[in-house]
Amino acid sequence: MYLINGELRDDITLETALEQLHTQLPQRLNAPIDSDTVIDAAARFALQLQAGRLDVPLDNDQRLGLVDFCQRSHLTTKLERELGVQPRSLRRIDYRQACFESWHPLGLVVHITPGNAPMLAFCAVLESLLAGNINWLRPSSSDQGLTARLLAALVHCDTSGQLADFIAVLPVSTAQIAQLCTRADGVAAWGGENALKAIRQQIPAGCRWIDWGHRISFAYLSPEAASDSALDALVDEVCSLDQQACSSPQWLLVDSNDPAVLLDLGERLAKAFTRRSSHWPALVPTDQEASEITTRTAMARLEHCFAQQTGQVWTGPGWRVIWDHHQTLAPSPLFRTLLLKPVPQHLIAETLLPWRTVLQRHRRDIGDQSLASQKGAEIAQLFGGDIFRVKAFHVPMDFLLIHFRRVQRVWIGPHQCQHLLDPGAVGDRFAPARILNQQPCLGSPGPCVADSHE
Repeated sequence: MYLINGELRDDITLETALEQLHTQLPQRLNAPIDSDTVIDAAARFALQLQAGRLDVPLDNDQRLGLVDFCQRSHLTTKLERELGVQPRSLRRIDYRQACFESWHPLGLVVHITPGNAPMLAFCAVLESLLAGNINWLRPSSSDQGLTARLLAALVHCDTSGQLADFIAVLPVSTAQIAQLCTRADGVAAWGGENALKAIRQQIPAGCRWIDWGHRISFAYLSPEAASDSALDALVDEVCSLDQQACSSPQWLLVDSNDPAVLLDLGERLAKAFTRRSSHWPALVPTDQEASEITTRTAMARLEHCFAQQTGQVWTGPGWRVIWDHHQTLAPSPLFRTLLLKPVPQHLIAETLLPWRTVLQRHRRDIGDQSLASQKGAEIAQLFGGDIFRVKAFHVPMDFLLIHFRRVQRVWIGPHQCQHLLDPGAVGDRFAPARILNQQPCLGSPGPCVADSHE
């Protein structure tokens, strides 16, 4: 299902769609969409979705998640925190220096999204719209037109009529990605290492590459905070998406090195899985995935029996908890396989250091609030990512980073401001300069644009 200029189409070819979109591209780049227009449309979309007026096949959690995500207060706060108030206005930050800076849209961003997070594509496009970008989406083959219908509904909530020109959905094959990206200023892609490598080989030179590969999330728990409700919430995190999203925990790390504590926690986790796993439909693994689960489980049991390794395996219909009493970590075979490990506070850095580049987020449950803040801050300082409490809505990426990688900061010498700035501007806030995608000028008095990766 294609979405071109706000219209859903199933009678169009990629060549025809691109011809139409390429013709419109210069005009759209010259007049980026205003963030207020995007926020107004998203707020109306949230109201329509909440009232049940949109005919889109969403479950209750997805519907509530999108309603929360599209709230005016949420989007406004996000924009201000990431880019500041009026981010596209030209400002003189330091009056001792004769330079000005501003945030500007990257231009045309192509999104290539995965199939393991149905709402990710919509959210990615909406956030890129906030930055003023033109967005072409290549959804997963399993999307079945869902994102195109959601974005079409968003377009219809725009009273200005501008939003339709900044969104397109083109469900092309992998072999056609190069054709899709010929004029892209940035390509944002999600997937495994091999998939991302294949995509990157097809994007043009100079195009910004924004990759979102596999990440690992985990939970860090102190024994005194291991209430039944906390364990139930953790199991819900594991089972709701069968660990197919990067935000689903693969490890439960416990602030204790006492085998008795880990044994008791494993028993209680098994009871929590028994209580909660049936609430979530289970994803059936392929033969290869099932064989990996069987191998990991069997090897753990063999080590417990013959290598005198302390630990235990608990299993049930479609789930398993594997406790190995050492700090060596490995990825979970997924599909509701939670790895239980002892990691006292003083071993956190040493244990997680080899995984620093692939950690996405962690959930922490620690009884004492002051201690919780201290431990959470330590983990965040060492390894980044998000510190979060369990929520029902999942998007497996850190959205707060992506706008800083999709916009440009512009430095303009004072002698250049005469023809770029609004003559009526007063003080340090000026009309946005119409500069897009220029290269840095070394040793030149002209305007310079530098990519920001903050």
